[in-house]
Amino acid sequence: MTPAVHALLARRAEVPAWVRRHLDRRRDDGTRRALALTRALLDGLDAFARAGIPVLALKGPALAQRLHGDVGVRDYDDLDLLVRPRDVAGARATLAELGYVQQDQLPVHWERDVARRLYVLLYRHPRTQVEIDLHWRWDPHVRDGEDVWSGARRIACGGREIPTPGDEALLVYLCVHGARHAWSRLAWIRDVAALLESRAWSGASLTRRARRAGAAKMLAFGVQLAHDVLGAPLPVRVAPETARLAARTRRDLFREEGALAAGWRRAALLWNLLDSAERAAFSLGRVRRLVTPTRADRAWVALPERLDPLYYAVRPLRLLLRGQSPVPGVGTSAARSSCAR
Repeated sequence: MTPAVHALLARRAEVPAWVRRHLDRRRDDGTRRALALTRALLDGLDAFARAGIPVLALKGPALAQRLHGDVGVRDYDDLDLLVRPRDVAGARATLAELGYVQQDQLPVHWERDVARRLYVLLYRHPRTQVEIDLHWRWDPHVRDGEDVWSGARRIACGGREIPTPGDEALLVYLCVHGARHAWSRLAWIRDVAALLESRAWSGASLTRRARRAGAAKMLAFGVQLAHDVLGAPLPVRVAPETARLAARTRRDLFREEGALAAGWRRAALLWNLLDSAERAAFSLGRVRRLVTPTRADRAWVALPERLDPLYYAVRPLRLLLRGQSPVPGVGTSAARSSCAR
């Protein structure tokens, strides 16, 4: 929210000079970061085009330009790209050719079917430190499929035409993303409000799309929260229990709490927003992430490749000796894949 706060306060005489200088520095740092990420996005899209791989820009500079009219008026630290599951191998090779290094160390036997086991991988460029989240699904608990691609549209950004999801798909995605991270940033609510205010909506069409994705509750919750916090239009009907949950989340927006309490609260919110059919998969996913070896386990003790299965025994031992709680932290970097922690 730094750019929005800067626009509101940086030139007001009643704001202390040291605060205005701090806001100016934060704004300048954010602008430089936004321009660097925009350049990295354009380079990445060029590389994917040469490889013949369709790709959509989900957030980052494209979202800032689309919703707020400028790549520098929204805080973001990485890029999110979406490819189809069948293109995951080619996309990974393309990022490697650009110099990006995969940050998730996967079990050897996962490499054969990574597109089925996960939905995102994190890459970082060692020289620029630009990070890219390579998605082939929005979230493990929604069924986005070809709906995302059928209504895709291009927007002007950085002097180019950038492929992005269509309006309805983008709104559903933003609500899924916010739910995944327990709406822990006011900027995400601002994004939903800006998109809701940008056009007239068909509530029936929007609801049908969300239901196909298994994200109807997430959509209703997200638009209700944007309505409650920022007065955004409310294009869909929201069940009373979802409205009450949004009101409670609004009260908790600036609540200070420990990591353990926050992890449980986020998990509880996501559980409440899942369709009933997805709750079993959610529970299974939490258990699987709890027991699956991760990069931290492999860094703790080095085993030869042939002994890779022994990391399933190493993981609980490391958590016990380090005093780490294995509570699933929904919305943290650990939640982005089964191997991030």
